[in-house]
Amino acid sequence: MDCPCCNSTQVSKLCKSTDLGYKQYRCLDCRKQFNERTSTPFNFIHYRTEVVLLVLWHYYRYKLSLDDVTELMATRGIFLSHQTVHNWVQWFGPEIGLQIRSLRRNRNGKKWHVDSTEIKVSGRVCYLYRCFDKEGNLVDVMLSDDKTKETAEAFFYQCYDTADFIPDMITTDNEAAFEHGILEVFGNNVVHRKSKYMNNQLEQDHRAPKLRYRAMKGFKDEFAALSMTHCFEEIRQLFRMKGLTRSEKRRTIMSKFTNLCNLAIITN
Repeated sequence: MDCPCCNSTQVSKLCKSTDLGYKQYRCLDCRKQFNERTSTPFNFIHYRTEVVLLVLWHYYRYKLSLDDVTELMATRGIFLSHQTVHNWVQWFGPEIGLQIRSLRRNRNGKKWHVDSTEIKVSGRVCYLYRCFDKEGNLVDVMLSDDKTKETAEAFFYQCYDTADFIPDMITTDNEAAFEHGILEVFGNNVVHRKSKYMNNQLEQDHRAPKLRYRAMKGFKDEFAALSMTHCFEEIRQLFRMKGLTRSEKRRTIMSKFTNLCNLAIITN
């Protein structure tokens, strides 16, 4: 591997390892020592990266509280406090979510379904915009304080930036803000299909994020709501195994988690 300090390829592997078992190296140019995860934000954590990602997976994938996650980790012989779990979720969750989203560029279908649902943040109503393709794969999500034409336009710009292509058709309900946003962002290049009933699958899917945040007894601030909704949707999409039998899902889940671990290589 290259030196994270000077990017030199003249690197020598040392015989010793870190206390967590990571290989150590020395750069022959700048003479500095480093290990396998020096260039990642996990380097200062006193647990292996796989432990951190397992905590994030438990928290975002299932309807668990912070204390529930600590109990699950304790059954594996890893004893954490609920504050440690909270810190890891706040520090690493958004970065992992962005990494997963970057891998989905130009991989969605060209027929999108868009809808919004209400969630409460600090006792007030906010709106969660969600966009999925015809196969049920995530395109993008956005949390907003209001429900206006400008918000819909910003959401479609975000979807376009994430997907990196213009869809052929977008299905929405009869909300006028969506029509305005589609015309402003995509012009007449997209067929806008207004049908409340053809969005039933997406409307039923609103239950997933709502059931997850209800287990948390709501959100206290916008940052927590934004981070949770974004990371929840991204990790849910990464572990999506539609069309597989239960036995096939059991055989596939480990490879999915390995993919999540590979995303931990995030440079500062």
